[in-house]
Amino acid sequence: MKLSRVLAATAGVALVGTSAFAFVAPASAADITAPAAPFPAETNPYAAGWFTGSGSIGASGTDAVYGLSLASPPGVNNTYQVLNGTPITGDLTSLVEDARVYVTRGVATFQIPVFGEPGQTDQEFTTLRPADATVPGAPFIAASAPWITSGAIGTYAAGSTATLAEFETALSAGVPYQILAFGAAVGNGQSGSISQIYFAGNTHLFRAGITGTQSATTVSRAQSVNPGITFNVTGLVPNEPIVISGSSANGSGIISQGDLFADATGNFRYTYTSSAAVPADLGVNDFFFFGEYSGFSTTFAVTITEDVAVAAVPTRAQLAATGTDLTGGVVAGGLLLLVGAGFAFVATRRRLGNQA
Repeated sequence: MKLSRVLAATAGVALVGTSAFAFVAPASAADITAPAAPFPAETNPYAAGWFTGSGSIGASGTDAVYGLSLASPPGVNNTYQVLNGTPITGDLTSLVEDARVYVTRGVATFQIPVFGEPGQTDQEFTTLRPADATVPGAPFIAASAPWITSGAIGTYAAGSTATLAEFETALSAGVPYQILAFGAAVGNGQSGSISQIYFAGNTHLFRAGITGTQSATTVSRAQSVNPGITFNVTGLVPNEPIVISGSSANGSGIISQGDLFADATGNFRYTYTSSAAVPADLGVNDFFFFGEYSGFSTTFAVTITEDVAVAAVPTRAQLAATGTDLTGGVVAGGLLLLVGAGFAFVATRRRLGNQA
């Protein structure tokens, strides 16, 4: 829909963006469904798939609603981590700037184990993590924010803080570094759940997506005003914020963000109504529903048609007008009959008089 039409057709809802799909992870080369946790133990070399990091203290499991769930008991050195050792190429900063981690509850910290100077006598192994954990509704990972290195890198001691680009520069000295894996961790009394991780072109799914139904697939413009189109979305995270976007051949825009939420069971019902003053665009209109915690989305297509013209019904005055000639003819005919009868009566009287 045109942005102006989205504004006019949705009373009380503010336009908050210029792209209908601004909140969606980039196009994924593949959607990979992860196995149920707990994952197998770490091996050397790393397995090409999900595994539990060595030394993990805590527990993990897969929840149908919240996804991969991690927990670690209180303790300064306690950490529970999961990793994926599928080979990855590319530079760290670019990969991280394009990554998404959708935390559905609690917290979780993204992590990347890296070999610096691989195969050399002075090789350096470290795990890089953002200084701040990821929370629900904030899936982006800032490469320019502070990161922490678990091991020594060049002039950086273990536990040092720097930007990812600065760590990458240190790792790039000499033989090119090697990315060993990626994943997430919790520590020191933390717990969190993750629905999906997008990294290096692939989306790793830890729970099923969302689905929904719609009250109609084709409506007239008048029907889009009243009763409108009702959408029912299921499978969302309980109470998660919903972003609704609209798109047609004339443009796209955010219909609502920040004021609509799934209910406590993860369901969401929404009725869209357009305006008689600014009608919905004709043709296919896509309605896009996005869960800000889960990162899942579903799209409904609705075809808007022209209103059907209704033939005018003749009024009573028109019927009287068309019947005027007929009525006049009947009256005139009656008068002629009466006149004729009068002449016949007079003629009869005359004949009777003559006979007398």
